[in-house]
Amino acid sequence: VARSSRGETGFWNPIIVTNKMGKATISIPLPNRTTVWQLRTKGVDANVLTGEAEVQITAKKELFGDLKTPLAFTAGDKASVLVEVHNSIVKKGQAIEVSFKSTIGEKSTEVKRSFKSTGPGIRELTFPINVVEGDVVSFELVVSAGERSDKQVRSVQIRPYGMPVFANASGTSAQSTIAFVGYAKGLAVQNPQLEI
Repeated sequence: VARSSRGETGFWNPIIVTNKMGKATISIPLPNRTTVWQLRTKGVDANVLTGEAEVQITAKKELFGDLKTPLAFTAGDKASVLVEVHNSIVKKGQAIEVSFKSTIGEKSTEVKRSFKSTGPGIRELTFPINVVEGDVVSFELVVSAGERSDKQVRSVQIRPYGMPVFANASGTSAQSTIAFVGYAKGLAVQNPQLEI
């Protein structure tokens, strides 16, 4: 299952019923990422006696990759995307494979790298990307070692190159007038509007 960089949805169940000892067991699926979760329970019995409890749990992956991308790219950028490979399980000397794929429109570029683990820790890698015109660039990062694998996907907006240009003209007419409005051929125009 691919991890994405969206916010997680919490768990809420208002109808958990305990047994005669006041205990209940529930299963909570945790997202496939390393993070700390705060669990809070609140309860009330038939006599309106209340109670609550709070605990923290840590969900973690032993091998995963983390994409470090900007909030947006600009068409024409030549950038390097930073990737962190977090390893707490792969022993020293074993190979870790990293696959980095970027897609803009119909064009995809994939770069694969391999390195030997130096033991638990974080390894930083950079991958080049040439940002062409488009709406978004989609990234797919796969980190694997033996049977273990992690996949992360992320999309980043692409802003058009250059600053917005606004053109206007004004005047008056005392009789019927014909006006032709247009723009230079080959000019990328967004949201053209005419206000009279």
